[in-house]
Amino acid sequence: MTITRWRNSHKQPSALTYYIFCIIFSYAQSASLTVKATSGSPSAPRVIVIGAGAAGLTAASRLLSYGFDVTVLEASSRTGGRIHSVALNGSFVEVGTGTLSTRSSSSVVLDPTNEVVDWATTKKLLKTLPIGPVDPEEFFVAANYTFSQNELDVMGATILATDWSNYAISSENNLSRGAVLSRQFNKWRPRVSSAPYIADAVYNYIIQKERAEYGVDSLSNLSFAHSFAPFDSSEVSLNISMMEFLRQIAPLADSAVKINMKVDKIVLNGSNTGRPMLVYTSSNVTFSADHVIVTVSLGHLKANIAALFDPPLSERKREAIRLAGFGTRERIVLVYNTSWWRAVWPEMKNGVKVGILKNLQPEAELLLSAWTASIAEFSEDTHIPNALQFEFSLDAESSVENVTDASVQDDLTVLLRTITPNVTIMELPVAIYR
Repeated sequence: MTITRWRNSHKQPSALTYYIFCIIFSYAQSASLTVKATSGSPSAPRVIVIGAGAAGLTAASRLLSYGFDVTVLEASSRTGGRIHSVALNGSFVEVGTGTLSTRSSSSVVLDPTNEVVDWATTKKLLKTLPIGPVDPEEFFVAANYTFSQNELDVMGATILATDWSNYAISSENNLSRGAVLSRQFNKWRPRVSSAPYIADAVYNYIIQKERAEYGVDSLSNLSFAHSFAPFDSSEVSLNISMMEFLRQIAPLADSAVKINMKVDKIVLNGSNTGRPMLVYTSSNVTFSADHVIVTVSLGHLKANIAALFDPPLSERKREAIRLAGFGTRERIVLVYNTSWWRAVWPEMKNGVKVGILKNLQPEAELLLSAWTASIAEFSEDTHIPNALQFEFSLDAESSVENVTDASVQDDLTVLLRTITPNVTIMELPVAIYR
């Protein structure tokens, strides 16, 4: 049994699934970092980058190319930050990040004008994943009711198929994603002549799916105006692992990175004193620099902002950090010896997300654990051979965190048994990734 845990954390709004860009706070002392330095020159500005994640490595690589004297300090024993590619069955598991696709927040990454996407396309690092046909007779379960794909499509056409750009440029651009969906639903629901509970069930399913997709506990926390960008209907993935992608986009010599170097405090001596900034570490090693760039995770920054900076950041900056929102998206992956589900749902060979299918009988519902009701959808993982990926909304996170890996595996196996027409073809998973 192989067990790996991860939590996919990201900031809102404009969360980028790939985390190519993270929050970067420049605690600069004087001269602008845009001034080109002369490589090897005694006057080359010294820059300390805190955090060897995607943002830190990218910043360091760019600054080194302009001749700055750059050192990266990383608290853990490896580079990559949240990004960690684990080899599995000839492929890899991307621990700490979502799948690059054109859906939801990652649509910003796939904007054709995005220079990272343009670079990856030129290098032939992207591949398009086909999206298979959707069975209109599929049945989904939400709020104790079942509804068909057709009913979901009808509601989506009336509520979700909105000209989002009108909101983004109008006086209503401060509305949250949840506020817009709720308002559209309240306008539409009175026109439903029959079975209004089905409309409620469909809406609840959409909300749960949206929350799982965006990784927030409430869509009211998700900025509406900044959540959308033009994208096409295809789903895109990398031909290489995330770590290899990061190494290619931000090449950096190992000597420039100091691992196991946790920063305790950054001391700013003032822009007019002529004295360098000092960076104190838990390893009792002190670094001096002309500039310090902090690329730690938002959660770490929120938790340590009072102790990290001396003197403290301005009230305006502290308030900006405090108000910056972020959420988590829980994913669970079960790995099997074969892709047995393709005999049940052939469309899943293309990685299609099929939701929770078929009507659950009352006796079957009694067998399910409470947290499984929060699962919005599951799909065949497109990176890991013979693997199913489950995504669920954030409200279940706290309850799932305390469930053992063996219990989670058992709970999901019971769930799959309730929705699989022929349980004799089912297999037990050989590995679980959380």
